[in-house]
Amino acid sequence: MSAAASAASAGSERVLESNEQAIGWVNFHPFDFKGELASGNVSLLLWPMNGVQEANPIGTSVENIEGHHSAIKLTVGFVPRRTPLFHR
Repeated sequence: MSAAASAASAGSERVLESNEQAIGWVNFHPFDFKGELASGNVSLLLWPMNGVQEANPIGTSVENIEGHHSAIKLTVGFVPRRTPLFHR
């Protein structure tokens, strides 16, 4: 899953309007190594756009740990479940 602050969804070919500007990007795996869907709030530090207008869907899947003092934080909330949801 790719997220840019102004992008609607992962992999979208959405073009920014003239009054919009992407402020960062992050790749996130919604399923962990056991195939369980994330739950609760997940905070991710965005990578800067550096003049590029598109997110980097094939970039690292690690958040921006280098910029932890200056990076923009994106918090995504997943609905908590009584029974975990798995992907196989």
